[in-house]
Amino acid sequence: MFGKKKEEPVVQKTKVVYDFENDKSKGLLGEAMAEAKNKSNKMKTQSITFELPKIDDEEFDEDASTQDEEDLQKLTEFSEEEPRDIKETIKRTIIGLFIFAVVVVACLLIWATNSDLFLLKNASIQSGVYVSSGDIKSIISGDFGENILLIKMSKIKKNIETNPLIYSAKVRRVLPDSLNISFVERTPKAVLKIDENNFVLDTYGVIISIDENAFENLLAISFNVSKEYKVGDTLTGTDIIKYKNILYLMEVASNINFEYKISSMWYENAEDIRMFIEDAQITVLYGPLNKEQADDKLLYLKEIVKKSKNQNLSGFLNMSADDYHKSVLNSNI
Repeated sequence: MFGKKKEEPVVQKTKVVYDFENDKSKGLLGEAMAEAKNKSNKMKTQSITFELPKIDDEEFDEDASTQDEEDLQKLTEFSEEEPRDIKETIKRTIIGLFIFAVVVVACLLIWATNSDLFLLKNASIQSGVYVSSGDIKSIISGDFGENILLIKMSKIKKNIETNPLIYSAKVRRVLPDSLNISFVERTPKAVLKIDENNFVLDTYGVIISIDENAFENLLAISFNVSKEYKVGDTLTGTDIIKYKNILYLMEVASNINFEYKISSMWYENAEDIRMFIEDAQITVLYGPLNKEQADDKLLYLKEIVKKSKNQNLSGFLNMSADDYHKSVLNSNI
């Protein structure tokens, strides 16, 4: 009638001594320990003894513990996945914007390359001393009516520079339908007489024309050339060396203010240079070019020419010897 009395679980108590001085607890445990420490201070003790109940393993709720661990794991995973999701979203947005921009640009290019708005109609061209804007327009005439976006500027530049009078050219687009063209002309320096032909040369020995009448007051030069030349060619080998030697003498004459007109200069042989001073009617055998003595030699020639003009003398002067400063004008020739 009376059932068996249910036995209470036996609780085993364990004593634990806690040292407050070395406590490093944080969070809720830390707050609890701090409160306990305050109480111990009032009791003037540095430690406290706890009696912890000991629970049998059979009574330990493993399901509750496992649930706590799962909740903690989910919280950790959420914290780690949140920034990863944001990065992925930003990445997808950037890729989408890039694709959109590419599509827009492609559509604009297709429209522009098929639109009459960008057909070449005008060209702003400078005029030079020897090359007119009309000369340039005739070179690029085949490009008018073409789409300016499809025309290669390098091709037009190259075509313009085929004109031997042009040293370099610059071409740029002016949207929607124009070009801006500027150029640097070659500077004519001398007329090279070869047989019956007169080749106009620039500073670099490029033959820029065969019409000497288009240029005024150019130095007339001559020497035996090593090959045949045509307009657009550049002197080579010993020919360019001789030409540069003549230009060097003319430069030195300018530097020392040689005010008398040297109208012609030529090589008598492989080394000796001759020149004709027009306003004094004096032919000079200068001799081989020695750059170290060129200044002094031309200064001496300048004094000779000055004296001869004062005395109204003309003739021949031989300065080819090393002691050229002893040379005198031979007015009998």
